[in-house]
Amino acid sequence: MFVPFVRDKRFLEFTVTRSLMKLFQTGSATVVSDCMNFFNLLPVSHQIDIRTAKFLELSWVAKGAHCSKIKLTIT
Repeated sequence: MFVPFVRDKRFLEFTVTRSLMKLFQTGSATVVSDCMNFFNLLPVSHQIDIRTAKFLELSWVAKGAHCSKIKLTIT
């Protein structure tokens, strides 16, 4: 399973922050953070963590469903 490294998350966060700085015509990371809050945008690292957790939850459920269909007989 692929888990993004911390530096990858920071790189993505930097890219999004810089893009939003250009969009909102500001040089302040605080202003960008406030705008993200107003527009209900989570930081990239949080979005990655949430999606990873959802994927793991779904794979765990699917794995459990698959295992429940297998019948073991002990003789």
